[in-house]
Amino acid sequence: MTTAPGSRTAAISSTPRDRPSRPEPDDPSRLLLLGWNRRAPLVLDQLRSTARTGSSVEVVADSAVPGPRGTEDRQPAGRDVRFRQAPLSRPETLLGLDLDRYDAVVVLGPDRGDGPDHPDDWTLVALLAVRLLDGRTGRETRVVTELVDDRNRPLAPVNSGSDVIVSGMLIGLLMAQIAQNRHLAAVFEELLSAEGNTVCLRPAGAYIRPGAEATFAGVVAAARDRGECAIGYRRHDITRTGTGDQGIRLNPPKGERRVWYAEDQVVVIATDHHGPPAPAAGPDASDTADSAPSGAR
Repeated sequence: MTTAPGSRTAAISSTPRDRPSRPEPDDPSRLLLLGWNRRAPLVLDQLRSTARTGSSVEVVADSAVPGPRGTEDRQPAGRDVRFRQAPLSRPETLLGLDLDRYDAVVVLGPDRGDGPDHPDDWTLVALLAVRLLDGRTGRETRVVTELVDDRNRPLAPVNSGSDVIVSGMLIGLLMAQIAQNRHLAAVFEELLSAEGNTVCLRPAGAYIRPGAEATFAGVVAAARDRGECAIGYRRHDITRTGTGDQGIRLNPPKGERRVWYAEDQVVVIATDHHGPPAPAAGPDASDTADSAPSGAR
């Protein structure tokens, strides 16, 4: 990811604006959680809290893992959570998964001391099995993976732009930020909790007319009108080139002009977790950008 130094993102207006109605939630999601550790109950609670009504989570844990079924009593209405015990250490178990049933997969590695000296070994094998299954079906499964040792990241078989790896380095960076500025703890809690605001990728066409040239200030102004804060964007044409930033640019200069396409995405902080707003309508994007108030530039 790249950021432009010296450029602020927040747009402040002294004039209140009417917020458009929120969109209807997207279709329910189906998630698969592989593995179990001491962080799994928290992950599961967050998944259930943010999932749309009618969504389901299936947990497949090794038979040696005690007590995950104790969380079934806390299921919220309209969110189905099922537990299944299976020997995940066996390749035939992983290769026998029917990934076509799920929209995304979460892989949790064992805790240190619960198994071998290298807890990431099983996680890497599970990732490899998912990629082998994708190769058979021609499908690209979205995967979120937890690694204990960030040095194993280069060994992880991931799809560029669709997979996320969470490691101890991320936690360390988070703690370092809070140590330098204790007030950031409240900001991170707001962004990372199920009840708070969230960072989303929205279709650019919801803010700027596709195919037109506009500054990022126009995007910021359009997002502000919807009660959101635009902090960056993701280009559609370089998401699969294997570059480290995956086409994501955070905090770009407000005067930067570019052509916006329907496949581009805008990074916003929003209160709505469930879907993008309606497509942008009205004047051309260039007019919208040039007429953006000074607070959004």
